[in-house]
Amino acid sequence: MSNLTFLSPSFSFTGLNAELTYRISEGGRDSFSVDPRSGVVSVSGPLDFDRRPSYDIRLVAVDGGVPALSGTATLTVSVMNKNDKVRGGGSVKIV
Repeated sequence: MSNLTFLSPSFSFTGLNAELTYRISEGGRDSFSVDPRSGVVSVSGPLDFDRRPSYDIRLVAVDGGVPALSGTATLTVSVMNKNDKVRGGGSVKIV
């Protein structure tokens, strides 16, 4: 499993509102996962450029307040074709 990124709020929370839970609401559930507590997004399944060259993954963060508030973000993952030559002799990366 490879970590891609992590989610973090753009402003500070306090109390129960600081207790955020993350999840994928749509897109990429078969190949990606998000840690519900840390917000770390990881590759959890095989990626195949020929099958699907990119993913738009909608992520949701929900706070622990009453009433609970939520926010969404979209993460776009582009998969590189492993058969293409990489400039500079580096490895193929998911960006």
